[in-house]
Amino acid sequence: MEPISAIANPEQMILDKALLSLKKGEAQIIAGVDSSGMSERCVEVPSAAALFRDSSSVLDIGFSMSPPEWMGVLLRLSESDSRLVGIDIIDPNRVKSRYRADQVSAEMQIPVRVEDFLTALPERELFDTVAYISTLEHIGIDRATDPSNTATVFERSESVSFFAWADPNFSTCWIGWGNFASRLTRLRHTPI
Repeated sequence: MEPISAIANPEQMILDKALLSLKKGEAQIIAGVDSSGMSERCVEVPSAAALFRDSSSVLDIGFSMSPPEWMGVLLRLSESDSRLVGIDIIDPNRVKSRYRADQVSAEMQIPVRVEDFLTALPERELFDTVAYISTLEHIGIDRATDPSNTATVFERSESVSFFAWADPNFSTCWIGWGNFASRLTRLRHTPI
Protein backbone atom coordinates (compact mmCIF):
# COMPACT_ATOMS: atom_id res chain seq x y z
CA MET A 1 0.00 0.00 0.00
CA GLU A 2 1.29 3.47 -0.92
CA PRO A 3 1.78 6.15 1.75
CA ILE A 4 -0.94 8.79 1.77
CA SER A 5 1.57 11.44 0.61
CA ALA A 6 2.08 9.54 -2.66
CA ILE A 7 -1.65 9.72 -3.39
CA ALA A 8 -2.63 13.22 -2.22
CA ASN A 9 -1.09 16.69 -2.62
CA PRO A 10 1.49 16.91 0.23
CA GLU A 11 1.28 20.72 0.43
CA GLN A 12 -2.49 20.60 0.88
CA MET A 13 -2.22 17.73 3.38
CA ILE A 14 0.18 19.78 5.52
CA LEU A 15 -2.07 22.84 5.32
CA ASP A 16 -5.14 20.79 6.28
CA LYS A 17 -3.32 19.32 9.31
CA ALA A 18 -2.02 22.76 10.27
CA LEU A 19 -5.49 24.33 10.14
CA LEU A 20 -6.81 21.49 12.27
CA SER A 21 -3.92 22.09 14.69
CA LEU A 22 -4.80 25.78 14.84
CA LYS A 23 -8.43 24.97 15.59
CA LYS A 24 -7.70 22.32 18.26
CA GLY A 25 -4.59 23.86 19.80
CA GLU A 26 -2.84 20.49 19.45
CA ALA A 27 -0.25 19.60 16.81
CA GLN A 28 -1.68 17.25 14.18
CA ILE A 29 1.62 16.28 12.53
CA ILE A 30 2.08 13.94 9.60
CA ALA A 31 4.50 11.17 10.58
CA GLY A 32 5.65 7.68 9.68
CA VAL A 33 4.97 6.34 6.19
CA ASP A 34 2.44 9.12 5.60
CA SER A 35 5.30 11.65 5.68
CA SER A 36 7.39 9.81 3.09
CA GLY A 37 8.70 12.29 0.54
CA MET A 38 7.59 15.34 2.54
CA SER A 39 9.80 18.08 3.92
CA GLU A 40 10.15 18.96 7.60
CA ARG A 41 7.11 21.21 7.15
CA CYS A 42 4.85 18.22 7.80
CA VAL A 43 5.92 18.57 11.45
CA GLU A 44 6.91 22.24 11.89
CA VAL A 45 3.85 23.89 10.31
CA PRO A 46 1.17 21.95 12.25
CA SER A 47 3.24 22.22 15.45
CA ALA A 48 3.62 25.99 15.15
CA ALA A 49 -0.03 26.45 14.14
CA ALA A 50 -1.16 24.71 17.33
CA LEU A 51 0.65 27.36 19.38
CA PHE A 52 -1.36 30.17 17.75
CA ARG A 53 -4.78 29.09 18.96
CA ASP A 54 -5.18 31.86 21.52
CA SER A 55 -2.98 34.51 19.89
CA SER A 56 -4.62 37.88 19.41
CA SER A 57 -1.66 39.48 17.62
CA VAL A 58 1.08 37.87 15.53
CA LEU A 59 4.27 39.20 13.97
CA ASP A 60 5.53 36.89 11.22
CA ILE A 61 9.21 37.34 10.37
CA GLY A 62 9.92 36.32 6.78
CA PHE A 63 6.29 36.76 5.70
CA SER A 64 6.86 37.46 2.00
CA MET A 65 8.77 34.25 1.33
CA SER A 66 6.58 32.01 3.51
CA PRO A 67 5.92 28.53 2.14
CA PRO A 68 2.31 28.05 0.93
CA GLU A 69 1.43 25.73 3.82
CA TRP A 70 2.47 28.35 6.37
CA MET A 71 0.90 31.19 4.41
CA GLY A 72 -2.42 29.32 4.59
CA VAL A 73 -2.17 29.31 8.40
CA LEU A 74 -1.31 33.02 8.48
CA LEU A 75 -4.23 33.88 6.22
CA ARG A 76 -6.60 31.88 8.42
CA LEU A 77 -5.33 33.87 11.40
CA SER A 78 -5.97 37.11 9.53
CA GLU A 79 -9.57 36.01 8.89
CA SER A 80 -10.12 35.57 12.63
CA ASP A 81 -9.92 38.19 15.33
CA SER A 82 -6.11 37.95 15.36
CA ARG A 83 -4.08 40.92 14.16
CA LEU A 84 -1.33 39.82 11.75
CA VAL A 85 1.67 41.90 10.70
CA GLY A 86 4.53 40.67 8.54
CA ILE A 87 8.12 41.82 8.37
CA ASP A 88 10.47 40.84 5.56
CA ILE A 89 13.40 42.20 3.57
CA ILE A 90 11.38 41.38 0.44
CA ASP A 91 8.32 43.39 -0.60
CA PRO A 92 5.48 40.87 -1.12
CA ASN A 93 4.60 42.61 -4.40
CA ARG A 94 7.97 41.46 -5.81
CA VAL A 95 7.16 37.79 -5.21
CA LYS A 96 3.38 37.61 -5.56
CA SER A 97 3.76 35.31 -8.58
CA ARG A 98 5.03 32.58 -6.21
CA TYR A 99 1.84 32.65 -4.13
CA ARG A 100 -1.07 30.30 -4.70
CA ALA A 101 -3.62 31.93 -6.99
CA ASP A 102 -6.36 31.55 -4.37
CA GLN A 103 -4.21 33.36 -1.76
CA VAL A 104 -2.75 36.35 -3.64
CA SER A 105 -5.54 38.84 -2.96
CA ALA A 106 -5.64 38.06 0.77
CA GLU A 107 -1.82 38.17 1.06
CA MET A 108 -1.68 41.63 -0.47
CA GLN A 109 -4.05 42.88 2.28
CA ILE A 110 -1.71 41.91 5.15
CA PRO A 111 0.35 44.84 6.49
CA VAL A 112 4.03 44.08 5.89
CA ARG A 113 6.99 46.08 7.13
CA VAL A 114 9.59 45.85 4.37
CA GLU A 115 12.82 46.08 6.34
CA ASP A 116 15.53 43.96 7.88
CA PHE A 117 14.41 42.44 11.17
CA LEU A 118 17.89 42.97 12.61
CA THR A 119 17.89 46.72 12.07
CA ALA A 120 14.15 47.42 12.27
CA LEU A 121 13.18 50.12 14.70
CA PRO A 122 10.68 48.93 17.26
CA GLU A 123 7.17 50.24 16.93
CA ARG A 124 4.73 50.81 19.75
CA GLU A 125 2.74 47.71 18.92
CA LEU A 126 3.27 44.54 20.92
CA PHE A 127 2.59 40.99 19.73
CA ASP A 128 1.45 37.93 21.66
CA THR A 129 3.30 35.68 19.24
CA VAL A 130 6.31 36.07 16.97
CA ALA A 131 6.75 33.43 14.27
CA TYR A 132 9.63 32.67 11.94
CA ILE A 133 8.93 29.44 10.06
CA SER A 134 11.80 28.38 7.78
CA THR A 135 13.34 31.82 8.37
CA LEU A 136 15.86 31.74 11.22
CA GLU A 137 18.57 30.28 8.99
CA HIS A 138 18.28 33.31 6.66
CA ILE A 139 18.41 36.14 9.24
CA GLY A 140 21.68 38.04 8.99
CA ILE A 141 22.78 35.95 6.00
CA ASP A 142 20.44 36.95 3.17
CA ARG A 143 19.79 40.46 1.94
CA ALA A 144 17.30 41.85 -0.56
CA THR A 145 18.51 42.62 -4.06
CA ASP A 146 17.67 45.82 -5.89
CA PRO A 147 14.04 45.70 -7.07
CA SER A 148 15.25 46.00 -10.68
CA ASN A 149 16.93 42.58 -10.35
CA THR A 150 14.49 40.14 -11.94
CA ALA A 151 16.74 37.07 -11.54
CA THR A 152 16.57 36.82 -7.76
CA VAL A 153 15.02 38.75 -4.88
CA PHE A 154 17.70 38.02 -2.29
CA GLU A 155 21.37 37.11 -2.16
CA ARG A 156 23.82 35.80 0.43
CA SER A 157 25.80 38.29 2.44
CA GLU A 158 29.59 38.16 2.11
CA SER A 159 29.96 38.13 5.88
CA VAL A 160 27.74 36.52 8.44
CA SER A 161 27.08 38.49 11.60
CA PHE A 162 24.41 36.42 13.24
CA PHE A 163 24.28 33.48 15.59
CA ALA A 164 21.63 31.53 17.42
CA TRP A 165 21.95 29.08 20.26
CA ALA A 166 19.27 27.14 22.09
CA ASP A 167 19.51 24.99 25.16
CA PRO A 168 18.80 21.27 24.60
CA ASN A 169 15.06 21.50 25.37
CA PHE A 170 14.70 24.77 23.37
CA SER A 171 13.10 26.61 26.30
CA THR A 172 15.61 29.45 25.92
CA CYS A 173 17.11 30.70 22.68
CA TRP A 174 19.89 33.29 22.53
CA ILE A 175 20.12 35.34 19.36
CA GLY A 176 22.86 37.83 18.60
CA TRP A 177 23.87 39.94 15.64
CA GLY A 178 26.14 42.79 14.66
CA ASN A 179 27.97 43.98 17.73
CA PHE A 180 27.03 40.95 19.83
CA ALA A 181 27.40 42.76 23.15
CA SER A 182 24.86 45.43 22.22
CA ARG A 183 22.37 43.34 20.21
CA LEU A 184 21.94 40.16 22.23
CA THR A 185 18.38 39.02 22.74
CA ARG A 186 17.09 36.17 24.84
CA LEU A 187 13.88 34.62 23.63
CA ARG A 188 11.78 32.30 25.73
CA HIS A 189 9.19 30.10 24.15
CA THR A 190 7.21 26.97 24.73
CA PRO A 191 8.96 23.91 23.31
CA ILE A 192 7.20 22.17 20.45
